[in-house]
Order: sequence, then structure tokens, then C-alpha cells
Amino acid sequence: IVPTMNPDGWENMKRENSQGIDLNRSFPDQFRGYPSRIPPETSAIMNWVSNSSYKFVLSANFHGGDLVANYPYDGYRGPSSPGQPSICPDNDIFKELALSYSQFNGPMYNNPDFVQGITNGAAWYPLYGGMQDWNYVWHSCMEITIEVSIDKWPPSSVISTFWNDNRDSLVNYMMKVNVGVKGRVLDSSTMRPLSDVSLVLHGNAKLTKISTDGMFFRLLVPGSYSMTASRPNYVNVTKHFTVTSNSSMTELDFLLRRNDLPAVNQTEVSGDNQTRNIPNLEVLVYDGKNHLSSAIVILYIVVGLLSVSLVIVVSIFFRFSSRANL
Repeated sequence: IVPTMNPDGWENMKRENSQGIDLNRSFPDQFRGYPSRIPPETSAIMNWVSNSSYKFVLSANFHGGDLVANYPYDGYRGPSSPGQPSICPDNDIFKELALSYSQFNGPMYNNPDFVQGITNGAAWYPLYGGMQDWNYVWHSCMEITIEVSIDKWPPSSVISTFWNDNRDSLVNYMMKVNVGVKGRVLDSSTMRPLSDVSLVLHGNAKLTKISTDGMFFRLLVPGSYSMTASRPNYVNVTKHFTVTSNSSMTELDFLLRRNDLPAVNQTEVSGDNQTRNIPNLEVLVYDGKNHLSSAIVILYIVVGLLSVSLVIVVSIFFRFSSRANL
């Protein structure tokens, strides 16, 4: 949990830091490249996310200035028309994530300016250098931007109202981490984890990130999918699987065989696109709860909000640099 990314803005009641930099325009951007100057607050967030042993899977950043759940992309690759969405490879799951938050927040869901209280970022208005797109593009973390108050500086008397409006939304959003696929990528001969693997979901250009212990998590809408794991000097493996809408992720493990070794009990694809299940792996023991809680920053947001004082709640909801004030 990060109570506020902009302590200078908190103290001075403005969106810029003490150097006059808008922190939500200071991240590297896929369309505009790296900014000429990255402020220390942004650098701290980037180092925290980039250097973590486990890959963050789901996150949210909170702003004041409107009532809406905003999802990627925020910017355009080239010229565009006003109101035109900028679609990312995971647009379907992002829309579901945004709706999972807004539908439990009555004022947000019924905001007349946004259908069901959600919006594609660029369709609302384009911006570049935001944290949301950086987290998704650079680290495959599913992050949305949540605007929780039209009034940027609400009185303390309404804190309990805002908490009640957002509590169920936070819990419901957190639970979405259980819809998708997770598993391990291992060397078939040594049973050691492989992290430098290309894990491709067929029909989706976005690669799946793998942690240093070979674990991966990919949030998906319910449906049928195919995924291929590949690595230099190893035989590719493709698997087909189904994601359901229940609260348990589909488990999918890959055993990758070196080219110079005989096959193991799984289908290794080199053009035939056939698959069958691999045996259960008991060699390496993983604590799924620890990995899940380590990977999901939103869990810390919820736990923090349940335990910290109302002052911290205010700092999360209303003192974070606002995306909505242009």
C-alpha cells in the first residue's frame, strides 16, 4: 500500500510535486518514449515494481476529481478522433475489471457522464506518461485508475460515506484476481523453474510475465484458450485450457525439454498443435497463498484500508495526484 505517491502535493494541496512536475505524466510511455526527467517519486515506484522478485498481477491507483473506473490505454499511437478508444490487447478483461469496481459503487455506476461508471482512458481524454499504462505495458500488471470523488478536497465529515461507497468495490475488485490461469514453467529434466521463457496466449499480442521461480499468473475472461511456452534450445509446448467464472484459477504447468533430451509425458508442439495433460508435479512445493498475496498489490490496499486511520484513508482516496484535473 502506498498512502500517497505525491507527499509534496499533499502538503501544498496541488497535483504537482515541489519541482512542479505532474507525477501522473512522468512515467515512460509506449507512444512517447522516456521523459527527459523522471522525478524521485516516480523513480521509487518504478524501482519497487521492477525489482520485485514476484510479478504484480492486479493493482489500482486512486485519484480525486471525478467518479469513474478508467482502464488502458490512455494514449494513442497516432492521430485520432475525440472520444475514440485506444484498445489494448486485454481490453475485454480490463472492461470487466473496471465494471467489477463500479457496479458496487452506486454514485460511480450511476454517473451520467460515463456508461456504467467506466471508461477507456483515451476515449475520455488522452494523456501520456501515466502510471496505469506503464504498469501494464512494461510489467503486464492489470492496473486501472479509480476516480473516487468529484470534489478534490472533500470535508472530513464525508469520509465514512466515501468508505461505504468504495468498500465492497475494493473487495470485489480484489476477487477478480482469481479468474484466469496460473502455473509453473519448469525444466523437464531438473524440475528447476525457468523464468526467461516466452509465454504467448494465442490471439493476444501481450506476453505473459514469469517470476524468477517460474510462476505465472494471467487474468482472463471466461472462455477457451491456447498458450505456448518457448525458450531457445528447448522444444515448444502448447496447451489448451478453459477459464471459468468461479473463484479458482485454472492451473496450467509447462515442462520444457531441452532439444538434446527424450520427450516427457506431455505434447511438445512443433506444428501439430496437439496437447494433453502433464502429470501432477510434486517435486517443487509452492505456497500459492504467499505468491498470490505477494503478487497482488490491491490486497494490500484493502488490508491497509481496513486497518489504518481515517487520515490514511483520506490520503489514499483524495490526496493522490488527480488524473481528472487537466
